[in-house]
Amino acid sequence: MTRLWRRYKHERDEEARNELVLAHLPLVRYILGRLPISLPSGVSAEDLASAGVVALMSAIESFDPSRGVEFATFAVPRIRGSMFDELRHHDTIPRVVRQRANAIEAACVELGRQGNKAPSLDEIAAAVGSTAREVESTMAAVGFRNYLSVNSFCRTTSVGRDQIMESAADASEPTPLAALMAKERASIVSEAIADLPEADRRVITLYYRDGLLLKEIAEVLSVTKARVSQIHARALFRLRARIADLAGGQPPPRQEAAS
Repeated sequence: MTRLWRRYKHERDEEARNELVLAHLPLVRYILGRLPISLPSGVSAEDLASAGVVALMSAIESFDPSRGVEFATFAVPRIRGSMFDELRHHDTIPRVVRQRANAIEAACVELGRQGNKAPSLDEIAAAVGSTAREVESTMAAVGFRNYLSVNSFCRTTSVGRDQIMESAADASEPTPLAALMAKERASIVSEAIADLPEADRRVITLYYRDGLLLKEIAEVLSVTKARVSQIHARALFRLRARIADLAGGQPPPRQEAAS
């Protein structure tokens, strides 16, 4: 691989670049397979893969092998970000659904402050004057944005073995303030995960700690992949609300789709 990088970076050998792209295509497939969401209408896995390949080619162009950083460490966040941008472009949520989601999140925070750290769907529904089915469908509808929101909050957070998201190692030394903030985020996320209902916590653990795909989790739990996706969506919703409570009422920033 070192020879390929030398041929491309120093000799601008296009054949070497093509070989580098082919050698690292598994990164695109891996990231695509790790997206724990249902795709919005109008976007396909092929669309995301294409966006990932374009990002891969850009990463190969920008990568400097002499800096001693692994290419995967450099490329993965760029490929994932490109896929997220593609999803944002196609993802739209009606205002009424956003309003319901905000009301449900506020109810979860309030119930948590009252001592009910893991309210059931029925309890949440009673608090907002809705049904458990509507609450869960709303959680699923905003699942992608909650994924980005919690993902953003936790991107440098490792919670013991319960790592809520994969993050690339930073080659530079963190400042004392950055290290302190990362430690605080780790504590908040660790507590938020511990407060989840058993089913939600198990899906989060199997997905983020053990690295299982949704279909593999479905086999472990003897449920459908769609059901695992639902549980994952509501777990992220609850995590976002619980993080807001533990962080003093400031939820992670909600990621909005491009208009």
